[in-house]
Amino acid sequence: MRSIFNYYLVIKSCWSIIAFQVIGWFALVSFAQGQDILKELTLNSNERVLMQHAWWMWLATGWWSWQSFRSARILLHLAYFNFWNYRPAYALQAQVQVPRILAVIPFLIVTYAFYKAKGKFDAQLALYISTGFWMYIFLHFRRDIIVWLRTKRVFFHAFIPDYIPIKNGTYPVKFVLQKQGHWILLRLFMLLITFFMVIAFPISTATFFGSAAVILWGFGTWLIITGSLQFVEKALKIPITVTVVLAVVVFSFVNNNHRIRTLPSSNIDRPDIESHFNQWVKSHPKYQDNDTIDVFLLAGQGGGLRSAYWVSSLLSYIQDSIPNFQDDVFCYSGVSGGSLGMAVSSQLFSQPKPTQSMRFLSEKVLSKDFLSPVTSWLVYTDILQKFIPIPIYDFDRARALEYSWEASWKKELNNDDAFSSGFLTLKDRKKEHMPMVLFNATHAENGSRILISNVKTTEEVFHDSQDLFDIIGHDIPLSTAVGISARFPFLTPPARVFNADNSLFGNVVDGGYFENSGGTTLIELYIKLKEIATQQRYKVNFNIILIKNSISIEMKEPIRGMAESFAPLAAFTNVWYKSGAFSVISSEKFLMQHSDKLISINLKRTNEMNIPLGWYLSHRARKIMDDQVPSAAQVILNHYDN
Repeated sequence: MRSIFNYYLVIKSCWSIIAFQVIGWFALVSFAQGQDILKELTLNSNERVLMQHAWWMWLATGWWSWQSFRSARILLHLAYFNFWNYRPAYALQAQVQVPRILAVIPFLIVTYAFYKAKGKFDAQLALYISTGFWMYIFLHFRRDIIVWLRTKRVFFHAFIPDYIPIKNGTYPVKFVLQKQGHWILLRLFMLLITFFMVIAFPISTATFFGSAAVILWGFGTWLIITGSLQFVEKALKIPITVTVVLAVVVFSFVNNNHRIRTLPSSNIDRPDIESHFNQWVKSHPKYQDNDTIDVFLLAGQGGGLRSAYWVSSLLSYIQDSIPNFQDDVFCYSGVSGGSLGMAVSSQLFSQPKPTQSMRFLSEKVLSKDFLSPVTSWLVYTDILQKFIPIPIYDFDRARALEYSWEASWKKELNNDDAFSSGFLTLKDRKKEHMPMVLFNATHAENGSRILISNVKTTEEVFHDSQDLFDIIGHDIPLSTAVGISARFPFLTPPARVFNADNSLFGNVVDGGYFENSGGTTLIELYIKLKEIATQQRYKVNFNIILIKNSISIEMKEPIRGMAESFAPLAAFTNVWYKSGAFSVISSEKFLMQHSDKLISINLKRTNEMNIPLGWYLSHRARKIMDDQVPSAAQVILNHYDN
C-alpha cells in the first residue's frame, strides 16, 4: 500500500507528460482519421512517400519517448514529496521506475494503434515493441553507459549529460543546470529548429514528415516547453504555470489570428439570381433550337476530404462520359468538404483543353495529404499564438489548409492559379457565363446562414441568410471561400470576419452547423428559378442532385447509464443529422408535381468502412469510393440516355 501511494505521488507530479500520452491515445487509437493514416503506413511500402512517413513516425515516437523520460527526470529532481509513512526504498523505486515507464508508454500506444488499424501483427509492430524494450534496457543501464563514456574522454565528452542520482529530496536549480546544462540547451535548440521549419516551410515540412510524425514530434516538443515552464517555476518560486494560463485567457481577447484573407479589389458587383439565370438560359445551346433545357442544381454534403473526393470523382466521371454535362449545370452548391469538391469540379470543367481525363485530374488534386499542413500549424504555430498578445495572421492554421489546396491545384494543373485567384474573378474558359457557385457557412453568433456566391443572394430567396460579400466588401481567394465553408471544430478554427468598415462582424463556422446536406439552400434556389422560368416561359426541366456521403448514426441500444448527460447530446446529434433531410423530403412532392426531379446519390458504406471525416484519405478509403463511382453516376447517365 505504501509503495502504491508513493507511485501515485510521483505519477501525479508528472501530470503534464501523462496528459500528452492521453491525447496521443485518442489521436491514434480512438479517432477515425488517425486509424486511417496508420492503415496506410508500412515500412516496406511501394510508395516512397508512405515508407518515408512510416520511418519518420518511428523516429518521432522515439523523440516523444525520450522527451517523456527527460521531462519526468527533471521534474522529479526539483520535486519534494511528503511520502505517507515515509520509506526511502519505496520512494526511490517510484522515482526511478516512473520516468522509464513513461518513456515506454509512447511505443505501447503506437503499437496498439497499429494493431487496431491493421488487425494483425507484422514487422512494423515488432519494430515498435522491440524499440520500446531496448529503450527500457538503455534507461536501466544509462548510468553505467554515461560513466563509461565520460571515463573514456571521447571527442563529444563535453556534450554527455552528467548523471544525477535520484534522491529523496530536491536538488538546487543551479546544480541541475551545472550537471546537464548542455543537454538542456540542446533540447531548446531542437525546439527552435522545429518551430523554424514549420513556420518557414509550412507545406513542404509537414508533407515531408507526414501528419502522424508531425503530431508525435509535437508531443515531444511541447513537453520541452511545459517542462521548461515548470523548471523556471521551481527556480523563481513563483506560480509560472498559473500565470501562463491566465495570460492565455486574457490574450484571447486581443490575439485572435483567424481573420480571413481578403484581396485588395473592392469590386463585388455581381448579377442577381434572375439576371444570371436569364443569361445562362439564353446562352445555352438548346435555347437557340427551342429545345427543352435540363437544368442541374448540384449539392455536395459536408464531410471533409471524404465528401470532396466523392463529389468531384462522381461529377468528373459524368463529365468524361457526357461532355456536354457542364452546359446543363446551373449551380454548384457545397457545404464544408462538399464545397471543396464543387470548387474542384467547377474549375476542372472550365478548363479549355484538358490534357487528361477529368476524373484523373480530380483524383490527382484531391489525393494529397492536406492533413499534415493544418495539423503542423495546429500543433506548433497556432498553439504558440495563444501565448503571444498580438495576432500573427501567418500562424493561422486555416491558412495552411488553404495554401495546401492551392499548391495541389497548381501542381496538377500546370501552374494554374485558380484556387489562389479572386473568387469573383473566376471565369468559365469555355463559355461566356460561369455557373452559379454557392458555398454555405454559418454565423456563430446568431446561427444564420452565410452564403458565399458569385451571384448576389438575398434573404427574400434564402431565409435567414446573409451574403458574405455584402458584409466584407472585398473579394477573397477561392481557397478562402472554400475554407470559410469548411470550419468544422477543433481542426479548423472559426473564421474571423470584419465588415467593410473594418469593424468586427463576428465568427463564421462550418456550413454543416446550419444544415449539412446543402439541400435546403438548393430547394430555396429552385423555388426562385421555377418562378422565373414560369414567368419567362422557358422550356426547362429542373434536376436537383444531392450528393451524400454520411451514414445514419442512430443508437441501436437505449441509453441506460448517465442518461441526464448523454440523452441531450445524443438527441442534438441525431436531430442535427436528420434536420436537412426533412426540408428536402417535404419538397420532393412539389418537384414531382412540376415534372422536376430530386435525386439523392449516396456513398454506400458501413461503420466498418473507415472513411474518416478529415483532410487525409488512405488508398484503401479512396478505393472504396472509386469502386462505387460508376454505379452511382449511372443515375445521371441514364437520364441522358433517355
